[in-house]
Amino acid sequence: EAHLEDTVHLDDLARIAGISGYHFHRMFRLSRGMAPHAWITAQRVKRARALLRGRMQIARISAACGFSSQSHMTRVFRNHTGLTPAGYRAIATDRIVEDKSHVEYGGE
Repeated sequence: EAHLEDTVHLDDLARIAGISGYHFHRMFRLSRGMAPHAWITAQRVKRARALLRGRMQIARISAACGFSSQSHMTRVFRNHTGLTPAGYRAIATDRIVEDKSHVEYGGE
């Protein structure tokens, strides 16, 4: 997780682990329930969601999370969350304000 902004190659991870790429992929999938690439992508989206709650520019967030471009992050983020990064930020910011003021909407 500490190196999500880096380009990650399965063969490099397998070599570090001292096993074949095939075996690494198989063992990773058994332990994490998903392929290495899918896990890395999910972790990048998770980090992006956290950073979007702050004020960092979306282009900088995409680089900090290891996406090749802002448009790449937007496409992947939308596939994972159903929202664009800007849309997520707007909703997350509203929720943070709501949580801080302890206001409940739709309540009686």
